[in-house]
Amino acid sequence: MLENALRTENPFAALRSYLESLVRAGQVREQVVHELLVFSSQLRAENLETDDDLVLEMIDFLEGWCSSHMKI
Repeated sequence: MLENALRTENPFAALRSYLESLVRAGQVREQVVHELLVFSSQLRAENLETDDDLVLEMIDFLEGWCSSHMKI
């Protein structure tokens, strides 16, 4: 699903929406962050910097390193 979100017309919105749905469904935030970190490593290995930057931004939203209105 993460790869699919990055290939949409608006990857920011798609990825954020997907992560919000995981959290609403009761996924443990730390587990979601862990999965994103693994995915981020894969993106870096493939030299997909723009995608990696977006994933890292989502991690910030999950961990609260953002404006309060952007927290997931």
